[in-house]
Amino acid sequence: MSSRAELDAYFTRAPDHVLTVLDQAYFEYVDDTDYADGVEEYFEAGRRVIVLRTFSKIYGLAGARVGYGVGPAELVVALARRGGRST
Repeated sequence: MSSRAELDAYFTRAPDHVLTVLDQAYFEYVDDTDYADGVEEYFEAGRRVIVLRTFSKIYGLAGARVGYGVGPAELVVALARRGGRST
């Protein structure tokens, strides 16, 4: 787990053109107050980040691989054009 301070320091150093992928597959399981909410704290703050989460682990759907990503609109559109799913 990366702490909020570690992520804050990373985003301070990361160039604006760099897209960061933040895997938060275990988001619902972590109860540490130092665990940052990537959507609220970085994406909504305007950082160039895509946050990946899953329903699979919290709802016992491991075989289904059901999840979602939150990221910049232009990235989501580009992924959808290349055959990815945007919903």
